[in-house]
Amino acid sequence: MKIFKQSNKPGERNYRYNTSVFLICLVISAIFWLLVKFADENQTDISIPVKYTGIPHGKQLVGNPDSILTINIKSSGFGLLRFKYLMSEKPFLIHLSNNQLIKQNNTSTYSIGTISLAQQIIDLYRISGSIEYVSPETVVLRFEDQQSKLVPVIPELSYTLMKQYYAYDSLKIDPKYVEIKGVEESISNIFFVKTEPLKFDNLTVSIQQKVRLQVPDSKYPVEIYPDEVNLFLPVEKYTEAEIQIPVETKNTPPGIRVKLFPEKVTVFCMVALKDFKRLEPSLFTCAVDLAELRGESRKRLKCEIYASPSFVKIQRLVPADVEYIILK
Repeated sequence: MKIFKQSNKPGERNYRYNTSVFLICLVISAIFWLLVKFADENQTDISIPVKYTGIPHGKQLVGNPDSILTINIKSSGFGLLRFKYLMSEKPFLIHLSNNQLIKQNNTSTYSIGTISLAQQIIDLYRISGSIEYVSPETVVLRFEDQQSKLVPVIPELSYTLMKQYYAYDSLKIDPKYVEIKGVEESISNIFFVKTEPLKFDNLTVSIQQKVRLQVPDSKYPVEIYPDEVNLFLPVEKYTEAEIQIPVETKNTPPGIRVKLFPEKVTVFCMVALKDFKRLEPSLFTCAVDLAELRGESRKRLKCEIYASPSFVKIQRLVPADVEYIILK
């Protein structure tokens, strides 16, 4: 209560009143000063990003074309404020279709005067003022004829499989080849393109998906058609199977007959569950090579699988070799 009473003393009220009046006058003075300053004409540089569109069909922009226009403009402070801070950050589009193309051998050039472009920019943002100069005064664009060729697609794929699961077939890519387009300098050293990296762990199902292609590094941009491919890797669950097959002989010397012990061996293999019923001894060929008998004495001959169905994965033979006797 004591403090409250003190704050309402006549002297204290006068002090607060005088302070408030001073601050209000200060703000009003600052506003008038800004109005006067912004009403004056000023000259400043404005940097405008530009982007080129309407590139002629079959041509590609090369070199390092100017991507910034610097416009020196004379206008009131309000106009410059609008121009500098309220304009869009998007680049100003320069359409090339209406400009004159000059062709020289494999190279074509455009020449664009920037004064007219600067005036378009001023009109676009409704700025009242005059353009003092533009840098650069002329933009020269150089184009080269676009080339194309077909290159193979290399998959960047790594994966692991759960126990008893195997890739049923090889990885399929569609399309296997894609078209790359660019200037000759860029595509001459590109011999393949890779897919974006893919990684799968503990697979139990097939892979079937679209994947984008990596754009190769080059001096100038390279286009890829199509820019994605289909990957397909069939995955199936396998089980171990065993089947007895006869052992044959090959390269039998003339006038010799050989008897093998045993005459059959057991093939242990992994087979997809859906193919289990397809297993038959006739699908396998197992033989010993009697050419090994020439010039040396052996007690046993090694068995080799010379043919087997594509849907099995051979694990082992039991026995892996057999005894023999030569019959006279």
